[in-house]
Amino acid sequence: MIRPAIRPIADQTDVALVLGRGGHAAVVVDALHAVGAVVLGALDDDPDPRAATPPDVTRLGRLDDLDAVLDAHPEITLVHAAVGDPHTRERWLARIDDARLRPIVHPSAVVSPSATLGAACF
Repeated sequence: MIRPAIRPIADQTDVALVLGRGGHAAVVVDALHAVGAVVLGALDDDPDPRAATPPDVTRLGRLDDLDAVLDAHPEITLVHAAVGDPHTRERWLARIDDARLRPIVHPSAVVSPSATLGAACF
């Protein structure tokens, strides 16, 4: 059993926005789809459609558009900074309302019953 410390883990009631479209974003999107969440789209500074990973996730704009996208889409319940660099991730997460930061756990993951999952972990 997974015992999230801060908030419930992502599930089928979530509408997600992913920050980034690289390899890490691809596995985050896979996990979101696996739990039944809707992925509204992604923000990324690279407009090249070939950079999209996975290609079925719509690029909604640049990372600087975060506030505007959140204002335009109040249905977004979860935002995940899907980038491997911890400094970049921390900078992006600082811009997001805590209520939208939730853990994402793939259904096939094995999580210790004594584990504590933080707000934006994957």
